[in-house]
Amino acid sequence: MLFVRRFAVLIKYFNIWISAVGLNTVTTVRRRHGSCATKKCFIQTIWSVSGFGGVSPERFALSTFKCNGFSGPYILYRCMIALYQFLWTLLIVREWGNEPHYTPTDQKWKIVLFISYWSYFVLTMYFIFAAIAVLVYHYIHNADKSNNNIAADVDSVVKVKIILKVVDENERNNNISKGLTCKPELPYYFSFVWLLQVLAYSTSIGVTILYWIQERPNHIFGAHVHGINVLLCIIDAIVIANPYRFYHFIYTSLFCLSYILFTVIFWTFGGLNHKGYTYIYKDYLDWENNVRNYLLSTCFVCFIVAPISHGFVWLFIKIKENVIQRNCTRKKILEKQTIIH
Repeated sequence: MLFVRRFAVLIKYFNIWISAVGLNTVTTVRRRHGSCATKKCFIQTIWSVSGFGGVSPERFALSTFKCNGFSGPYILYRCMIALYQFLWTLLIVREWGNEPHYTPTDQKWKIVLFISYWSYFVLTMYFIFAAIAVLVYHYIHNADKSNNNIAADVDSVVKVKIILKVVDENERNNNISKGLTCKPELPYYFSFVWLLQVLAYSTSIGVTILYWIQERPNHIFGAHVHGINVLLCIIDAIVIANPYRFYHFIYTSLFCLSYILFTVIFWTFGGLNHKGYTYIYKDYLDWENNVRNYLLSTCFVCFIVAPISHGFVWLFIKIKENVIQRNCTRKKILEKQTIIH
Protein backbone atom coordinates (compact mmCIF):
# COMPACT_ATOMS: atom_id res chain seq x y z
CA MET A 1 0.00 0.00 0.00
CA LEU A 2 2.91 2.36 0.74
CA PHE A 3 4.25 1.79 -2.76
CA VAL A 4 0.83 2.54 -4.27
CA ARG A 5 0.51 5.83 -2.33
CA ARG A 6 4.00 6.96 -3.30
CA PHE A 7 3.41 6.03 -6.90
CA ALA A 8 0.16 8.02 -6.88
CA VAL A 9 2.05 11.03 -5.51
CA LEU A 10 4.62 10.78 -8.30
CA ILE A 11 1.86 10.58 -10.91
CA LYS A 12 0.17 13.63 -9.39
CA TYR A 13 3.39 15.66 -9.54
CA PHE A 14 3.96 14.57 -13.10
CA ASN A 15 0.44 15.60 -14.17
CA ILE A 16 0.85 19.00 -12.52
CA TRP A 17 4.14 19.59 -14.33
CA ILE A 18 2.62 18.51 -17.65
CA SER A 19 -0.30 20.89 -17.13
CA ALA A 20 2.03 23.75 -16.26
CA VAL A 21 4.25 23.48 -19.33
CA GLY A 22 1.31 22.71 -21.63
CA LEU A 23 2.51 19.37 -22.97
CA ASN A 24 -0.93 17.85 -22.63
CA THR A 25 -2.54 20.35 -25.00
CA VAL A 26 -0.89 19.74 -28.35
CA THR A 27 -4.08 20.38 -30.29
CA THR A 28 -6.71 23.10 -30.04
CA VAL A 29 -10.11 22.50 -31.57
CA ARG A 30 -12.48 25.40 -32.16
CA ARG A 31 -16.18 24.77 -32.34
CA ARG A 32 -18.28 26.27 -35.08
CA HIS A 33 -20.73 29.14 -34.53
CA GLY A 34 -18.66 30.84 -31.87
CA SER A 35 -15.32 31.31 -30.19
CA CYS A 36 -15.68 28.47 -27.71
CA ALA A 37 -12.40 26.55 -27.79
CA THR A 38 -11.60 23.28 -26.10
CA LYS A 39 -8.08 21.94 -25.74
CA LYS A 40 -7.49 18.26 -26.34
CA CYS A 41 -4.50 16.00 -26.10
CA PHE A 42 -3.53 14.06 -29.21
CA ILE A 43 -5.20 10.83 -28.03
CA GLN A 44 -8.49 12.61 -27.31
CA THR A 45 -8.34 14.20 -30.76
CA ILE A 46 -8.00 10.79 -32.41
CA TRP A 47 -10.95 9.40 -30.46
CA SER A 48 -13.10 12.46 -31.26
CA VAL A 49 -12.36 12.20 -34.97
CA SER A 50 -13.33 8.50 -34.77
CA GLY A 51 -16.73 9.46 -33.34
CA PHE A 52 -16.03 8.54 -29.71
CA GLY A 53 -16.05 11.98 -28.15
CA GLY A 54 -18.10 15.11 -27.55
CA VAL A 55 -19.91 13.58 -24.57
CA SER A 56 -19.83 14.47 -20.89
CA PRO A 57 -17.79 11.96 -18.83
CA GLU A 58 -20.66 11.70 -16.35
CA ARG A 59 -22.67 9.78 -18.96
CA PHE A 60 -20.09 7.00 -18.59
CA ALA A 61 -19.40 7.45 -14.88
CA LEU A 62 -23.04 7.29 -13.76
CA SER A 63 -25.90 5.01 -14.69
CA THR A 64 -29.21 5.90 -16.32
CA PHE A 65 -30.70 5.87 -12.83
CA LYS A 66 -28.36 8.50 -11.41
CA CYS A 67 -29.76 8.50 -7.87
CA ASN A 68 -28.95 12.21 -7.42
CA GLY A 69 -25.38 11.69 -8.62
CA PHE A 70 -24.62 8.89 -6.14
CA SER A 71 -22.20 6.55 -7.94
CA GLY A 72 -21.92 3.72 -5.40
CA PRO A 73 -24.54 1.34 -6.88
CA TYR A 74 -23.22 1.85 -10.40
CA ILE A 75 -19.62 1.13 -9.36
CA LEU A 76 -20.80 -2.00 -7.56
CA TYR A 77 -22.73 -3.10 -10.65
CA ARG A 78 -19.71 -2.54 -12.87
CA CYS A 79 -17.42 -4.56 -10.61
CA MET A 80 -19.89 -7.42 -10.14
CA ILE A 81 -20.72 -7.91 -13.81
CA ALA A 82 -17.02 -7.69 -14.73
CA LEU A 83 -16.16 -10.33 -12.14
CA TYR A 84 -19.00 -12.57 -13.29
CA GLN A 85 -17.98 -12.34 -16.95
CA PHE A 86 -14.30 -12.84 -16.16
CA LEU A 87 -14.94 -16.00 -14.13
CA TRP A 88 -17.18 -17.48 -16.80
CA THR A 89 -14.59 -16.72 -19.46
CA LEU A 90 -11.99 -18.65 -17.46
CA LEU A 91 -14.40 -21.57 -17.08
CA ILE A 92 -15.22 -21.64 -20.79
CA VAL A 93 -11.56 -21.50 -21.84
CA ARG A 94 -10.73 -24.24 -19.35
CA GLU A 95 -13.59 -26.46 -20.53
CA TRP A 96 -13.18 -25.86 -24.28
CA GLY A 97 -11.59 -28.81 -26.04
CA ASN A 98 -12.58 -31.29 -23.32
CA GLU A 99 -15.30 -33.91 -23.29
CA PRO A 100 -18.24 -34.16 -22.86
CA HIS A 101 -19.16 -30.61 -23.87
CA TYR A 102 -16.65 -30.06 -26.66
CA THR A 103 -14.72 -32.05 -29.23
CA PRO A 104 -11.50 -33.18 -27.51
CA THR A 105 -8.33 -31.45 -28.65
CA ASP A 106 -4.85 -30.85 -27.29
CA GLN A 107 -4.57 -27.46 -29.01
CA LYS A 108 -6.77 -25.26 -26.85
CA TRP A 109 -5.40 -22.10 -28.43
CA LYS A 110 -7.52 -22.87 -31.51
CA ILE A 111 -10.51 -21.51 -29.65
CA VAL A 112 -9.52 -18.21 -31.30
CA LEU A 113 -10.48 -19.64 -34.71
CA PHE A 114 -14.17 -19.10 -34.01
CA ILE A 115 -15.88 -15.73 -34.16
CA SER A 116 -18.19 -16.71 -31.31
CA TYR A 117 -15.25 -16.54 -28.94
CA TRP A 118 -13.89 -13.37 -30.53
CA SER A 119 -17.21 -11.79 -29.67
CA TYR A 120 -17.28 -13.29 -26.18
CA PHE A 121 -13.75 -12.17 -25.39
CA VAL A 122 -14.55 -8.62 -26.56
CA LEU A 123 -17.58 -8.65 -24.25
CA THR A 124 -15.33 -9.72 -21.38
CA MET A 125 -12.84 -6.97 -22.20
CA TYR A 126 -15.66 -4.44 -22.29
CA PHE A 127 -17.00 -5.32 -18.86
CA ILE A 128 -13.52 -5.40 -17.30
CA PHE A 129 -12.30 -2.14 -18.84
CA ALA A 130 -15.62 -0.43 -18.09
CA ALA A 131 -15.22 -1.30 -14.41
CA ILE A 132 -11.62 -0.08 -14.37
CA ALA A 133 -12.52 3.15 -16.19
CA VAL A 134 -15.34 3.98 -13.77
CA LEU A 135 -13.11 3.32 -10.77
CA VAL A 136 -10.30 5.44 -12.22
CA TYR A 137 -12.63 8.31 -13.08
CA HIS A 138 -14.24 8.46 -9.64
CA TYR A 139 -10.87 8.11 -7.92
CA ILE A 140 -9.47 11.07 -9.89
CA HIS A 141 -12.70 13.04 -9.53
CA ASN A 142 -12.80 12.55 -5.77
CA ALA A 143 -9.10 13.35 -5.47
CA ASP A 144 -9.64 16.64 -7.29
CA LYS A 145 -12.47 17.51 -4.92
CA SER A 146 -10.43 16.90 -1.79
CA ASN A 147 -8.67 19.71 0.02
CA ASN A 148 -5.38 17.83 0.11
CA ASN A 149 -3.02 19.69 -2.20
CA ILE A 150 -0.05 17.45 -2.91
CA ALA A 151 1.77 20.19 -4.78
CA ALA A 152 2.03 22.59 -1.84
CA ASP A 153 5.84 22.64 -2.03
CA VAL A 154 6.01 23.60 -5.72
CA ASP A 155 4.82 27.20 -5.46
CA SER A 156 5.81 28.13 -8.96
CA VAL A 157 3.78 25.34 -10.47
CA VAL A 158 0.77 26.24 -8.34
CA LYS A 159 1.00 29.86 -9.46
CA VAL A 160 1.06 28.82 -13.09
CA LYS A 161 -1.95 26.61 -12.51
CA ILE A 162 -3.83 29.48 -10.84
CA ILE A 163 -3.06 31.81 -13.72
CA LEU A 164 -4.18 29.23 -16.27
CA LYS A 165 -7.32 28.56 -14.24
CA VAL A 166 -8.19 32.28 -14.07
CA VAL A 167 -7.68 32.67 -17.82
CA ASP A 168 -9.78 29.60 -18.58
CA GLU A 169 -12.47 30.77 -16.15
CA ASN A 170 -12.64 34.21 -17.77
CA GLU A 171 -12.87 32.66 -21.21
CA ARG A 172 -15.58 30.28 -20.02
CA ASN A 173 -17.58 33.17 -18.50
CA ASN A 174 -17.29 35.15 -21.72
CA ASN A 175 -18.53 32.17 -23.69
CA ILE A 176 -21.44 31.67 -21.32
CA SER A 177 -22.39 35.34 -21.65
CA LYS A 178 -22.43 34.85 -25.43
CA GLY A 179 -24.63 31.80 -25.13
CA LEU A 180 -21.81 29.36 -25.77
CA THR A 181 -20.98 26.36 -23.62
CA CYS A 182 -18.14 23.85 -23.79
CA LYS A 183 -18.67 20.27 -22.78
CA PRO A 184 -15.90 18.65 -20.72
CA GLU A 185 -13.74 16.40 -22.83
CA LEU A 186 -14.30 12.67 -22.60
CA PRO A 187 -11.25 10.87 -21.14
CA TYR A 188 -9.58 8.55 -23.61
CA TYR A 189 -10.20 5.51 -21.42
CA PHE A 190 -13.96 6.11 -21.67
CA SER A 191 -13.61 6.43 -25.44
CA PHE A 192 -11.88 3.04 -25.53
CA VAL A 193 -14.65 1.54 -23.39
CA TRP A 194 -17.19 3.03 -25.79
CA LEU A 195 -15.53 1.28 -28.74
CA LEU A 196 -15.49 -2.03 -26.88
CA GLN A 197 -19.15 -1.57 -26.00
CA VAL A 198 -20.11 -1.05 -29.65
CA LEU A 199 -18.22 -4.17 -30.74
CA ALA A 200 -19.47 -6.28 -27.83
CA TYR A 201 -23.16 -5.41 -28.23
CA SER A 202 -23.36 -5.73 -32.01
CA THR A 203 -21.27 -8.86 -32.43
CA SER A 204 -22.95 -10.65 -29.51
CA ILE A 205 -26.37 -10.18 -31.07
CA GLY A 206 -25.25 -10.96 -34.63
CA VAL A 207 -23.25 -14.05 -33.70
CA THR A 208 -26.01 -15.39 -31.45
CA ILE A 209 -28.69 -14.96 -34.12
CA LEU A 210 -26.59 -16.71 -36.77
CA TYR A 211 -25.77 -19.50 -34.33
CA TRP A 212 -29.39 -20.13 -33.34
CA ILE A 213 -30.46 -20.23 -37.00
CA GLN A 214 -28.21 -23.25 -37.52
CA GLU A 215 -28.20 -25.09 -34.17
CA ARG A 216 -28.93 -24.85 -30.46
CA PRO A 217 -26.52 -24.86 -27.50
CA ASN A 218 -26.62 -28.20 -25.70
CA HIS A 219 -24.66 -27.27 -22.57
CA ILE A 220 -24.29 -24.34 -20.19
CA PHE A 221 -21.00 -23.15 -21.68
CA GLY A 222 -22.49 -22.89 -25.15
CA ALA A 223 -25.51 -21.10 -23.69
CA HIS A 224 -23.26 -18.49 -22.13
CA VAL A 225 -21.48 -17.82 -25.41
CA HIS A 226 -24.66 -17.85 -27.51
CA GLY A 227 -27.47 -16.60 -25.29
CA ILE A 228 -26.60 -15.32 -21.86
CA ASN A 229 -24.12 -12.94 -23.48
CA VAL A 230 -27.04 -11.19 -25.19
CA LEU A 231 -28.96 -11.07 -21.89
CA LEU A 232 -25.98 -9.38 -20.24
CA CYS A 233 -25.83 -6.87 -23.09
CA ILE A 234 -29.53 -6.05 -22.67
CA ILE A 235 -29.15 -5.55 -18.92
CA ASP A 236 -26.11 -3.37 -19.46
CA ALA A 237 -27.85 -1.33 -22.17
CA ILE A 238 -30.65 -0.55 -19.72
CA VAL A 239 -28.27 0.49 -16.96
CA ILE A 240 -25.78 2.62 -18.93
CA ALA A 241 -26.33 6.30 -19.72
CA ASN A 242 -23.82 6.84 -22.52
CA PRO A 243 -25.06 7.38 -26.10
CA TYR A 244 -25.04 4.79 -28.86
CA ARG A 245 -24.47 6.23 -32.32
CA PHE A 246 -25.83 4.54 -35.41
CA TYR A 247 -22.88 5.27 -37.69
CA HIS A 248 -20.62 3.30 -35.36
CA PHE A 249 -21.78 0.18 -37.22
CA ILE A 250 -18.74 0.71 -39.43
CA TYR A 251 -16.53 -0.53 -36.57
CA THR A 252 -18.59 -3.69 -36.24
CA SER A 253 -18.17 -4.31 -39.97
CA LEU A 254 -14.42 -3.69 -39.68
CA PHE A 255 -14.29 -6.14 -36.79
CA CYS A 256 -15.96 -8.82 -38.92
CA LEU A 257 -13.64 -8.05 -41.82
CA SER A 258 -10.66 -8.45 -39.49
CA TYR A 259 -11.89 -11.90 -38.51
CA ILE A 260 -12.37 -12.89 -42.16
CA LEU A 261 -8.86 -11.67 -42.99
CA PHE A 262 -7.52 -13.67 -40.05
CA THR A 263 -9.15 -16.87 -41.33
CA VAL A 264 -7.77 -16.30 -44.84
CA ILE A 265 -4.23 -15.82 -43.50
CA PHE A 266 -4.63 -18.88 -41.26
CA TRP A 267 -5.76 -21.01 -44.21
CA THR A 268 -3.04 -19.60 -46.51
CA PHE A 269 -0.32 -20.78 -44.14
CA GLY A 270 -1.81 -24.27 -43.99
CA GLY A 271 -3.68 -23.96 -40.74
CA LEU A 272 -6.12 -26.66 -39.65
CA ASN A 273 -9.02 -26.47 -37.23
CA HIS A 274 -9.17 -28.36 -33.94
CA LYS A 275 -10.48 -31.43 -35.79
CA GLY A 276 -7.66 -31.44 -38.34
CA TYR A 277 -9.67 -30.03 -41.28
CA THR A 278 -9.07 -26.92 -43.39
CA TYR A 279 -12.47 -25.35 -42.77
CA ILE A 280 -13.36 -23.15 -39.80
CA TYR A 281 -17.13 -23.57 -40.08
CA LYS A 282 -18.16 -26.51 -42.23
CA ASP A 283 -20.38 -25.44 -45.16
CA TYR A 284 -19.99 -21.79 -44.14
CA LEU A 285 -16.31 -20.84 -43.97
CA ASP A 286 -14.10 -23.13 -46.02
CA TRP A 287 -11.52 -21.38 -48.21
CA GLU A 288 -10.41 -24.72 -49.64
CA ASN A 289 -13.66 -25.26 -51.55
CA ASN A 290 -16.12 -22.98 -53.34
CA VAL A 291 -14.38 -19.72 -52.49
CA ARG A 292 -16.85 -17.58 -54.46
CA ASN A 293 -19.86 -18.57 -52.36
CA TYR A 294 -17.96 -18.02 -49.14
CA LEU A 295 -16.86 -14.57 -50.29
CA LEU A 296 -20.50 -13.68 -50.91
CA SER A 297 -21.58 -15.04 -47.54
CA THR A 298 -18.83 -13.18 -45.68
CA CYS A 299 -19.75 -9.95 -47.46
CA PHE A 300 -23.36 -10.53 -46.42
CA VAL A 301 -22.31 -10.93 -42.78
CA CYS A 302 -19.96 -7.92 -42.76
CA PHE A 303 -22.13 -5.44 -44.65
CA ILE A 304 -25.69 -6.63 -43.94
CA VAL A 305 -25.83 -8.64 -40.71
CA ALA A 306 -23.37 -6.44 -38.78
CA PRO A 307 -25.16 -3.13 -39.49
CA ILE A 308 -28.57 -4.70 -38.82
CA SER A 309 -27.48 -6.12 -35.44
CA HIS A 310 -25.96 -2.75 -34.56
CA GLY A 311 -29.21 -1.07 -35.63
CA PHE A 312 -31.20 -3.29 -33.28
CA VAL A 313 -29.09 -2.15 -30.34
CA TRP A 314 -29.27 1.48 -31.42
CA LEU A 315 -33.08 1.31 -31.69
CA PHE A 316 -33.38 -0.40 -28.30
CA ILE A 317 -31.27 2.27 -26.58
CA LYS A 318 -33.18 5.07 -28.33
CA ILE A 319 -36.49 3.64 -27.09
CA LYS A 320 -35.04 3.35 -23.58
CA GLU A 321 -33.83 6.97 -23.64
CA ASN A 322 -37.22 8.23 -24.85
CA VAL A 323 -39.07 6.30 -22.14
CA ILE A 324 -36.76 7.59 -19.40
CA GLN A 325 -36.90 11.15 -20.70
CA ARG A 326 -40.70 11.02 -20.81
CA ASN A 327 -40.86 9.70 -17.25
CA CYS A 328 -38.43 12.35 -16.02
CA THR A 329 -40.45 15.10 -17.69
CA ARG A 330 -43.64 13.79 -16.13
CA LYS A 331 -41.95 13.62 -12.73
CA LYS A 332 -40.78 17.25 -12.99
CA ILE A 333 -44.29 18.36 -13.91
CA LEU A 334 -45.74 16.53 -10.90
CA GLU A 335 -43.11 18.08 -8.61
CA LYS A 336 -43.98 21.59 -9.86
CA GLN A 337 -47.69 20.94 -9.34
CA THR A 338 -46.98 19.72 -5.81
CA ILE A 339 -44.96 22.85 -5.00
CA ILE A 340 -47.72 25.11 -6.40
CA HIS A 341 -50.39 23.39 -4.34
